[in-house]
Amino acid sequence: MRHEELVVVGGGIVGCFTAYFAAEKGFRVALVEAGHLGSGSSGKSAGIHTTQLVLPIDIQLSKRSQEIYRNVATE
Repeated sequence: MRHEELVVVGGGIVGCFTAYFAAEKGFRVALVEAGHLGSGSSGKSAGIHTTQLVLPIDIQLSKRSQEIYRNVATE
């Protein structure tokens, strides 16, 4: 029987990144998704990443998110 330290429910962009970064920190992680990864709201509208922003903090966060995504996507 497997024993996980963290169970992430939902394989959308947030769930996948949560599971990924927790595993990077050494946690034993289980990712639970009813369908295919990214097929829920992340694959429809909520996961759309926009660059049409006005506030400086939003622009900085958007740029950093894109950097992280590119790095993780290559792995």
